Amino acid sequence: MSNPLDPIAHALLAKALALPGVVDGRTGEGGPIPVTPYVEVGDWRSELEPISAGAGSIYYASLGFYVVFYVPYTGANPEDEKSTLREFVWGYHQALKADHTLGGLVEIAQVRAWDMDLTTREKRALWYAALEVEAKREA
Repeated sequence: MSNPLDPIAHALLAKALALPGVVDGRTGEGGPIPVTPYVEVGDWRSELEPISAGAGSIYYASLGFYVVFYVPYTGANPEDEKSTLREFVWGYHQALKADHTLGGLVEIAQVRAWDMDLTTREKRALWYAALEVEAKREA
């Protein structure tokens, strides 16, 4: 069986890049944020659950990813800046509901939780919204 993790991460990124206003993004965390609004898709906690034993065992995978949106923090109007993040969070949730199989890659992909706060990257203050996304499939 080929590695399903990269295609799933790229499908999650494509959903984020399709949201109105998102300028650019990548899979993988860290490094420069060249433009904003920006999105990163990274890895989160994943689990394998055996559903049949013996030779040719079958597992059910619960694969975890972070989808993190960034917008600049200027301090001029924090409520508007956070409102942009809220649009990304809800828009992403709706995008996964509309295509919960990511085009057949998984049985279901869904937003499980999110967090919003301030961070500093390369001496720049940014708002972020980190979404925990779970994708489930046979492994």
